[in-house]
Amino acid sequence: MMKRNRSCVLALCVAAALGTASLGGCSVGEALHEGVTAVAESASKAARFDVSGTIEQTTMLDNDVLTVVAESLEYRNDVAYLKLSLTNNTEGTIDVTACTGGYDANYVNDCMLSEGYFSCEIPAGETAEDEVDFSLQELQLYGIQKISVLGLGLRVVDEEYDELFKDMVEVKTSLYGSEGVDSSTFAGSIDSPALAEKLEYEFKAASTTAPDLAETDIEIPAAFLFINKDGDIAVMAELRNNTEETLRVQVGNITINGLAAYEGESWSGGTVAAGKRGVMSLRLSSVVEYGDLLFDSSKAAEDADSTEGKEGVDLSNVKEIGMTISTKDANGNTISDPVDVAFAF
Repeated sequence: MMKRNRSCVLALCVAAALGTASLGGCSVGEALHEGVTAVAESASKAARFDVSGTIEQTTMLDNDVLTVVAESLEYRNDVAYLKLSLTNNTEGTIDVTACTGGYDANYVNDCMLSEGYFSCEIPAGETAEDEVDFSLQELQLYGIQKISVLGLGLRVVDEEYDELFKDMVEVKTSLYGSEGVDSSTFAGSIDSPALAEKLEYEFKAASTTAPDLAETDIEIPAAFLFINKDGDIAVMAELRNNTEETLRVQVGNITINGLAAYEGESWSGGTVAAGKRGVMSLRLSSVVEYGDLLFDSSKAAEDADSTEGKEGVDLSNVKEIGMTISTKDANGNTISDPVDVAFAF
C-alpha cells in the first residue's frame, strides 16, 4: 500500500520553503523594496537544463531488510522522475520513507535537497513501485545544470516503529564523471539575471557575520534575501560541510530586524552529508506566524521592550536576520553548541 504526501518537511534546501510552484517573482523591473535586485529586461537567456543523464537498471540497496532498484530516470515537464521498485525482505510490514522529519538526506550531485519525498508501506515479501521527483528549476537555482548522481536518504521502520535501516543510497547516471557537472554554485546561480528572469524572483546579497561558525564545522559561502511574486520573503544561505562526517544542522533563536521572532534552539534543521552542501531557507512569514515568542500577546506584554505583536516586524523592509546554528552527528549527539549568525542586507 502506498502512502503519498507531496509536502516534504523543510530542512535545509530552499524551494520547498516558498513552494516550488511559487518560484516566481515580481514583474520585470519591479523591486519590492530598496536595495533588492530587480530582474533586467535585457537579461541573457538562461541555460537549459541538460536532460541527457540516464541510468541503467541499478540496485541501490540489497540487505536483509530491503532491496531498492532504480528502474529508470525520465524528464517530463521540467521534472526529473526516478522510478523505484522496493522489496520487503522481512517477515513483517515495513514503512520506507525519504525526505521526512525522521531523515531528510536526499541529494543531487553535491547538493542536499528538500525534494524527493516518498512513503511506502510494504507487506512482508512484497514489492512496491514508486517514483521520486525533483524540480529542474529548483536544481538550477542551486547551481545544478545536469544530474550525475541521485541520492536518497532512506529510513525503514517496522510496525512497532523500531528503526531497521537508515542511510543514504545512490545511483549514478551516464553523466557521472563528465566535465563541468558541478562547476556551478548556488551563489553563481541565484544572482544570475537570466535565471532570475526565467524563474521570476528578486534577490539581495547578504553580508554574513559569524565569528564562531568554525566551531560547527559548517561554512557559509554566500547568503541572499529571496523574494517571489507573491511577496514571500526568505533568507537563503548555502551551507557547506567540509568534514568527513554527516552533520545535522539545527537553526534556532531567530530575530528579524533585531526583534525576537522565535526563541529556542530548534526552529528547523537538516542533514548535510560529508563533503556536500545544502541551502538553508527560512521563510520569514512562517517564522512570524509560528514563532512562539513575541508574537504571542501575553508574552509581548511581559516584555515591553520587544515588540507589539506581529505588527512589530516589517517584512517589507528586512535589514537583518539573526539566528543560532548548531550541529549534531547522524545519531543526534551534540557536536557544537549554538553559535550566533547574522545576515545583513
